[in-house]
Amino acid sequence: MLLPGLFIGLGGLWTMIKRVPSWGYTWLGASAMGFMLFIKTLAEEQADFGLPLVSPIFDIVITIIVLLSLAAVIVFSAWQGWRHAGMVSLGFATMVGMASFSIVTAAPINRYDLALLAAPVGVGMSLLTYLFVRKGDLGRVLAILGFGLLNTVTLLIVSRAWGLSAVHTFPLIPFLVVLTGALLVGPMAGLVGMPVRKVIRGF
Repeated sequence: MLLPGLFIGLGGLWTMIKRVPSWGYTWLGASAMGFMLFIKTLAEEQADFGLPLVSPIFDIVITIIVLLSLAAVIVFSAWQGWRHAGMVSLGFATMVGMASFSIVTAAPINRYDLALLAAPVGVGMSLLTYLFVRKGDLGRVLAILGFGLLNTVTLLIVSRAWGLSAVHTFPLIPFLVVLTGALLVGPMAGLVGMPVRKVIRGF
């Protein structure tokens, strides 16, 4: 499962170094979010046994490094413009949305049939990413809205399956907030940074 993420990450690094192709910023966002989810998964597995990832202090250091890395990716892409930062956000939202399907495969749900929905949802996200990259600003806005709709439907399906199989209520609203934040943080950072770029470049 981690092997595709490794190649996506290498593609994102290639984009940063060579700056081609422009849509490679989606790889950058996906690899950064994938790395954070990987660390989170490792930490949760260790926590099931009452153990830290490495040590309590070092775990805090790892968390800070991961969060700073995500912030650096957002700032780097926002400096290029809101469209580049938007592509990073699409990468964020893709990884978080796809990771939602892993929830239904874990105990006590064990709904592997629902996990198969990741295929059509992934195709839909790919088409929306193409729309964002190839079309104008209207297409980009529609792509962001489409991503939000797809992720909302995905979480509703997961929430329904969770409610039928688990004792605790699925935290739907917090997950929606995280997904929406992942989707909007890039474009918002890019738009906020526009006047800053103009001032600095003016000097």
